[in-house]
Amino acid sequence: AGVTLQLTQGVVKNIVPAIASTNAIVAAMCAQECLKLVSMCSKGLDNYIMYMGGQGLYTHTVSYERDPSCPSCSPGVPVKVPAGTSLEAFMAAVEQVEPFKGKVQAPSVFFGSRPLFVRGPLEAMTRRNLPKPMEELLGGGSGTVNVTDKKLAAPVRVVVTVG
Repeated sequence: AGVTLQLTQGVVKNIVPAIASTNAIVAAMCAQECLKLVSMCSKGLDNYIMYMGGQGLYTHTVSYERDPSCPSCSPGVPVKVPAGTSLEAFMAAVEQVEPFKGKVQAPSVFFGSRPLFVRGPLEAMTRRNLPKPMEELLGGGSGTVNVTDKKLAAPVRVVVTVG
């Protein structure tokens, strides 16, 4: 049997238009969200949207609640370090904090979009930050950093207080 012209045409006629229309729907929703953000004409999408287009048009927006005790969903795990603590010492301290204990083996640390120390290809470039004090890297006495690790399910926010 194998692949025949009739089978190929059936696939092309039924699946390919669905792919194009799905991409168009997603692109339209993205453009709509951009318009909401720029013009502030409406509240933006909070979390998740489900599109149902089988028998007409129906969209349902679901807002999932955040678990305040979840390390990934919470505003951040508080970590207080003494003044002058280096990034390397901070990373060692983070490994001992309760949500990370036994889950962090080789962490990477980001401050906003700026990598402070990253394992892998950027390690050589960011290694120079390891001896620097946290207050210098954060630009003050406190800040929120993101910690990632292969053993963590998602990046975790850490609220750092120096002093």
